[in-house]
Amino acid sequence: MDVCTQEEADTRMMVHLKDMIDNGSKTICVKTVDSDVMVILVGLFYKIKRSENVGNIWLEYGTGTKTTNLRFFNVRDLYNSVGETKARGLLFFHAFTGSDTTSAFRNKGKKSAWNTWRAFDEITPVFSNLSKQPFKIINSDSQEMAMLQRFVVCLYIKSSPLERVNDARKEIFCHKNQNMESLPPTENALLQHVKRCIYQVGVWYNSFYAHPLQPYSPVNYGWREDESGWTPVWITIPEVALSCCDLIKCGCKTNCISARCKCCGADLPCCHLCSCKCLTPVAAFSSGS
Repeated sequence: MDVCTQEEADTRMMVHLKDMIDNGSKTICVKTVDSDVMVILVGLFYKIKRSENVGNIWLEYGTGTKTTNLRFFNVRDLYNSVGETKARGLLFFHAFTGSDTTSAFRNKGKKSAWNTWRAFDEITPVFSNLSKQPFKIINSDSQEMAMLQRFVVCLYIKSSPLERVNDARKEIFCHKNQNMESLPPTENALLQHVKRCIYQVGVWYNSFYAHPLQPYSPVNYGWREDESGWTPVWITIPEVALSCCDLIKCGCKTNCISARCKCCGADLPCCHLCSCKCLTPVAAFSSGS
């Protein structure tokens, strides 16, 4: 086999696996403690099974030598259990919901994300297309982003009719009494996350090649290079904390016309955080009026 230029251990394993298949190995066991390897094997098994030489590929998952710490999986059985349709979208799903190199949604694990996928099956073509189109460029107006926003909304608020994550953030913060850390990402932050996921999926998709073609710089995929190396670009618009000096809301139960109304006193309109929910501009209260 030629010298391999794959940089990640996970993808180098796939190069050796393909070489063994091409040379007639019928039963292969891949040993790993990394869920990324399992996802690559299942997500790209539709490519592996095209080979006439492929036999049984087993996955030994776990640490140590004790059988109680190890689990053995037949990759073909995993693929059939997931189903070919979802398996083809598994690479992007895994990167999108958190992997070794991509961030995850706070307090939203793989089980919650998988159940959301089962309930929102319309996202399947998006996961599938982004899993097989390495290094695709998307922007905030892309149809894929609209569908991914809807998926994230369903992840945080089941059965919600909302389409945009910014609207979901407002709904959760204003009416569900959740702190900032429990909110979904903003649209801008989500776009940067999606770009990083697309780049990682491109690396995984080319994992069977000893000399993968990766002509695109990470700078276009939610990363920036500085003196310490490559760091994530979390957001590309000004942070609201830098432009919002104070957050004022009133606790009025009726009309906002009393001296105790904080919004009136600050000459500000009521907002969605206010208890009154009048949401109309109010005149500043004057003690002389």
